[in-house]
Amino acid sequence: MKAIEIIKSRSSTDCATLGPKLKPNMKTKSFWFSAVSLVVAWLTPLQAAEPASAAPVVERIGVYDSRAVAYAHFWSADEQRRRDTVIAEGRAAKAAGKDAIFEEKSRLMSDYQKRMHEEVFSDAPAAEAMAALAGRMPALLGEWGVARLVSQWDTKSLQTVPASSRVDVTEKLIRVFITPDEKQRKVLDSMKTTKPLPRGRLGRSAGFGGGWDWVSRSRQKPPASAALPPERCTPGSPDRRRNLFRT
Repeated sequence: MKAIEIIKSRSSTDCATLGPKLKPNMKTKSFWFSAVSLVVAWLTPLQAAEPASAAPVVERIGVYDSRAVAYAHFWSADEQRRRDTVIAEGRAAKAAGKDAIFEEKSRLMSDYQKRMHEEVFSDAPAAEAMAALAGRMPALLGEWGVARLVSQWDTKSLQTVPASSRVDVTEKLIRVFITPDEKQRKVLDSMKTTKPLPRGRLGRSAGFGGGWDWVSRSRQKPPASAALPPERCTPGSPDRRRNLFRT
């Protein structure tokens, strides 16, 4: 009997001891369940507001007429000073009887003249102009909001560029070099309605002529076709007797 009483007494004591502990555990579980429910309810509208996937960034490409840019660069103040320096050096060499220097300067200007003629008349890249802008290019790209520049005649590079991503920056490039006067504007405007000749297809009939000498200006004058816009550079063009780049 005593054993039974002892067991009952311990059972009562244990129940009395465990009872209060069980109640806080149930309250704790209820509290955490409520907290989690509130967090889930708070996050749900935020998750719903987020897009399923971020939209891809569209790259904008600056497109330009390389002929117009080459023409503007030719008439820029810096380029004219550089050109005039070479011409003056050639003339001084000729006057002093330094034939070797004279021939060197003459050859330099003859090659330069051919490059400029091809860049202004054909679909050749405006290499001289782009080289002159190399140091300023990052700033210009940022100012115009484009990733890079591509000539509008570079069809291969433009194959992967949709029309909606192309931004015409021809006029912006022109004004980096010059503020066109009336005659220069007419030349630039005429380029908008004409297509360039294929690179390497200008030929002697559309060139300045092998005998034209920039340094002394004393040899054969350039052919008449050198003064005409691309679509009229043919052997049968009327004689205008003026240099393409002389405005």
